[in-house]
Order: sequence, then structure tokens, then C-alpha cells
Amino acid sequence: MRLVYRVIYLIVTGLLGGSCQSKENSAAEYGCPHAQFRLDGQVLSDVSGEAVEGIRVSFQGYPDTTRSDGSWRIETDGFPCAAAGSQPCSLAVEDIDGADNGGEFEGTKIPLTLEKTEEGHSWYYGTFEQHDLVIRLALQEDSNQEK
Repeated sequence: MRLVYRVIYLIVTGLLGGSCQSKENSAAEYGCPHAQFRLDGQVLSDVSGEAVEGIRVSFQGYPDTTRSDGSWRIETDGFPCAAAGSQPCSLAVEDIDGADNGGEFEGTKIPLTLEKTEEGHSWYYGTFEQHDLVIRLALQEDSNQEK
């Protein structure tokens, strides 16, 4: 009986661990599409032009929070939104510390214009970058009013 279990185990693990590969190409025929993204920039107040700290900038769920100089940077591996035929890439921007950074700023979505800097292969679509992106945020209407 023990021999039967071993044979079944070897067959099942062999089937689950295998992949579809051709002899000419050693790349597996299965996988998950992905790309490398490198993004950075600065968040400024639309009114004063000054850097804004405490703003969350997110790309595909990967966030960074702006520092005192308003800078942010995201480097991640994610779904290739910049690839031909897929949805456009964008950043989600939101004020996470309220009035502590000089007022309550409106959240927004920023479309990206990414540059492909490295070619990919198989399921890896390559590297896409956008640098020195300046995001200008407006204050929310009610944060301008005196209380």
C-alpha cells in the first residue's frame, strides 16, 4: 500500500510542478503578466506653490507619503497597465493628515505618460518610468473658509 501512495504522490507532484515548454524556448508557457515601474515627483500646493507633506501617492495599491520637500518615489513590480491594449496607468493622490500640512487638500487621480526604458520577455513586459512629475493640489472648499 505504501508503494501505491508513493506512486500517486510522484504522479501528482510531477503534474503540478511541470510547465509547458518548447525545446527551442526555455521560457515557461504560463505565468502572470508583470512589469517594473519607477515613478517619482513632487506634490505642491496649487495656491502657494509650496511643497506639501503628508500626501499619499499610490500606484496600483503601492503607496508612498510625501516628505517635507513634497517628494515621493515608487518602485514596484505590478500589472503592466502601460502595455498595449491594457488600461491607462494613473496615480491616486490623497491628503492623509488633514489640516496638519497647511490645509485639507482635494484628492485626485493623475494620468501617467510612461516611457518604456527596458524591453521585456515572455510574461515580463519590461520597465516603465516617469520622473519629476509635479502634482499641484487644490485646497478643499471648506478648508478655505474661516471657522
